[in-house]
Amino acid sequence: MVAGLKLDELESLAFKGAETLSSDELFRLLFDKDNIVRAIVAMVLQLRGDAQLFGKILELATHQDAYVRDLCAFLLGQYGTPTKPYRELSIDTLLNLIKDENYEVRSGAAAAIGHLYYKDMPPLVEEVLFKAASDRSATVRLSVACALGSSTDVEKAEKILKKMLNDKSQNVAEWAEVGLDILSDD
Repeated sequence: MVAGLKLDELESLAFKGAETLSSDELFRLLFDKDNIVRAIVAMVLQLRGDAQLFGKILELATHQDAYVRDLCAFLLGQYGTPTKPYRELSIDTLLNLIKDENYEVRSGAAAAIGHLYYKDMPPLVEEVLFKAASDRSATVRLSVACALGSSTDVEKAEKILKKMLNDKSQNVAEWAEVGLDILSDD
């Protein structure tokens, strides 16, 4: 605690401060050593949807550091919220990131795909998620379970999610249940 403030209050103040920075200044802060700073900066950037930075964000997908590739997936999943004007331009990068060697990057890409295609998920995207449902990482499977709730191939997604209800990870099983709930709401 600093000056009697709780962590969430400090993060809120940091978010408000970050909103005053230029997009270029924010982009530089994506490489800060503090993960809380990086997360706050990414949240501010995704809401801006700055066209000039979009190309730079795509380039992050090939960065040597996994945390940077994960930030790339996070940003692409919601860049330009709420309209997400870069959805079609982001998907190829996300489909590559879901095959990354790092499980956090794969998980981030699956979550990002779920955010981008919560309606009208293309068959190619669904097929990648169907395959990722058997990823060796429970973290990835959890993200996939939630994303599959937005599938337009309800029958196949339901079959996979029902199988995921028996996942060895209780967290995955719980998120498979959420995915099924999302599927049934549509």
